[in-house]
Amino acid sequence: MRLSEDKKLVFKNIIFLGLMQGANYILPFITIPYLVRTIGIDKYGLVAFAQSFAAYFVIFTDYGFSLSATKLISINRNDSKKISEIFSSVLYVKLAFVIFSMIISTIIIFSFKKFYNEYEIFYFSLLVLIGQMLFPVWLFQGLEKMKYITLTNILIKLIFTLCIFVFIKQEKDYLYVPLINSLGFLIGGLIAFYIAIKQFNISLTFSFENIKHRLKEGWHLFLAIISTNIYRNANTFFLGLVSTNTAVGYYALTSKIVMSLQALMSPIGQSLYPHLSKKYHNISKKDAVKNLFSIARYYVLILFLIMLFVFVFSGFIIKIISAKPMPEAVIDMRVLSFVILFGSFNYLFGTIGLINLNFERYFTKSIVFVSIFDIIICLILGYFLKDLGASIAFSLTEFILFILVLNKILRIKNG
Repeated sequence: MRLSEDKKLVFKNIIFLGLMQGANYILPFITIPYLVRTIGIDKYGLVAFAQSFAAYFVIFTDYGFSLSATKLISINRNDSKKISEIFSSVLYVKLAFVIFSMIISTIIIFSFKKFYNEYEIFYFSLLVLIGQMLFPVWLFQGLEKMKYITLTNILIKLIFTLCIFVFIKQEKDYLYVPLINSLGFLIGGLIAFYIAIKQFNISLTFSFENIKHRLKEGWHLFLAIISTNIYRNANTFFLGLVSTNTAVGYYALTSKIVMSLQALMSPIGQSLYPHLSKKYHNISKKDAVKNLFSIARYYVLILFLIMLFVFVFSGFIIKIISAKPMPEAVIDMRVLSFVILFGSFNYLFGTIGLINLNFERYFTKSIVFVSIFDIIICLILGYFLKDLGASIAFSLTEFILFILVLNKILRIKNG
């Protein structure tokens, strides 16, 4: 059976996104065993803490554009003037937010001893903001033209992965880990920005009205994304406030492994999002939900097998990475394995489903609720149970969000 042009395009973008996700997740994953052994679990925990601090500002500067701008570009993909307007307004908002983020982060770093004592590592981690600002993944994703930046991204990531092995030789070199990571993002961002301008003939324009529109359109998705990242990425940060660097190291190690494996499904979801943005714009909500459930049938088996693999072989995986038994990390990894199942379905039914069906407000409220829940539970359980507490908080939060999202989808289907 021959595939339609639309399906061919989706499959091509799944392949390109898969390659790019491999560079973004698998290559750093390769460096984890080396870093744990070279700089130690304590310094690895400190690096993870600093990167989670920077991740807050990355989320802020993104402002939900990874979803709102992608959707807009997809709908207006045949209007070059509109694309230039969207690109320009998003860029100016991001630039303003990067400047604001650097000011706020400087105040925080010089106000608290925990930050000031290691201020270099926090600033090196924050350099990633500039690269993220310049890298318009949302533009290429919305146009379903991922091939233009995939190979460039892979090449840059390969070079800077190699730099980890070349320049990180002993414990005191831990400072260079975030610097190398940030330089990779910066160079990749500059190249992607140049490709975007040249390939799609984008002309930069300035309009306060367009900027206001982008801020308004992105607000609810910004709340959703920042709330999602609170429990998906910031538990490392919260655990660092109430526990030891070693506990942070265990949690950061296992959560990164689990999320890297979960990222195997990301290319499918990220390719479906812009494609279904256009499709669901032209069909009824009930038909859209039926389509989602037909996709979900294929998700179940794949996700269950990945989750089962992580749960059963967690001890083996940890031993390969750390070169020694870490029973605490093994337990963390088994608890976190459930995130693979529930987290992926939350993206399918929530991000792809509810956002494309214009239920951003419900999705945002649900995520804000579970994020507040996660902060409270992570701080309490993290204090008493350390890394295990943070792991329990993460898995429980994903499960509660799954119940809320599925309930809304079923109501749409039966309404």
